[in-house]
Amino acid sequence: MSDASRHFNWSEFACKCARLECEGKILHPAWLLLVGLEELHERLARVLAREIRILVNSGNRCRAHDLAERRQYAQEHGLPPPTGTGEHANFWAADVAVQARDTVSLEWEAVPPATVAAASEDCPVWRDGKGGIGTYSNRNHLDVRPGTGARWRG
Repeated sequence: MSDASRHFNWSEFACKCARLECEGKILHPAWLLLVGLEELHERLARVLAREIRILVNSGNRCRAHDLAERRQYAQEHGLPPPTGTGEHANFWAADVAVQARDTVSLEWEAVPPATVAAASEDCPVWRDGKGGIGTYSNRNHLDVRPGTGARWRG
């Protein structure tokens, strides 16, 4: 697949289910999500004064895969089972892990998800409570949902 933007490839966002005919493998994520991720990349590189990479762990999900992921998460965390799909099934969400290159060792190091969430809040896409920002122990969920935004810790 071709480049989606300066730092991202379309294949990073493809659904990871086993179905070959999955719509999450052929449809692209929302353009606004890519704009937000690029802005976040530039902002973090500037603030941390280091080379940055944003790894997309999960982007698009077909409805079946999204529901399975949501059910598994609910079960693992003792939550009620979900009744529908989430933002990934709408192709406007990504779960990401951010790394910064150490200037001495040149090794990639994890950027704390709280740092990523704070930087996301300063990006126009997520500023003023827009979109969704989830902060987990080792990743962030970022989405460009319409209407009222959401913030949470998982």
